[in-house]
Parts: sequence; C-alpha cells; structure tokens
Amino acid sequence: MNTLFISKKCYQDLLNHAKVHYPYECCGLLSGKFERAEHFWILHNQLKSSKRFLVKPDDLLNVIDQIKHQKEQLLANFILTHIRTALLQRPI
Repeated sequence: MNTLFISKKCYQDLLNHAKVHYPYECCGLLSGKFERAEHFWILHNQLKSSKRFLVKPDDLLNVIDQIKHQKEQLLANFILTHIRTALLQRPI
C-alpha cells in the first residue's frame, strides 16, 4: 500500500470546504504528482444533503480536464460528512 502525502495548502483547502458546507456532505478530488497531493478540487453537492452526495457529470469531467491541463494525476477523492472529530493524518 502506498502513502499519499497531502500538502499543507491542500489540507487546509479540504478542511475549509468541509467547514463552509457543514452539515452537508461535501466532496472533492485531490491531484498532484508522485503520490503528493498539491491541489484540492471542489465538487458541489447538488443535493445539499447531510446523507447523500450528487455531482453533475459535466462538473466532474470539467475538473478532470483541469487536472489533465495542469499535467497532474488524479490521486484521490474525498467525501466528507462529519468533521466534528479530528483528522488522523497530518499535512507535510
């Protein structure tokens, strides 16, 4: 199993997105190179629900195109629901 390293800025962007949209479920993609995430890409929850998430297919494809344009790789997707507890991973 490989380790994914998340830059401090990417980590903060991810947390800020979760805090702004709380209590709704939120989602985003992480991109970068060589298992190091440098960018967090926001995907908007069309349902505005705390239990379900729906993203428009065109929105997802647009973000993937932007990642390719940056010459980065899609490394992970995150779905965040409850941020009341501390995250276990620390940014590097």
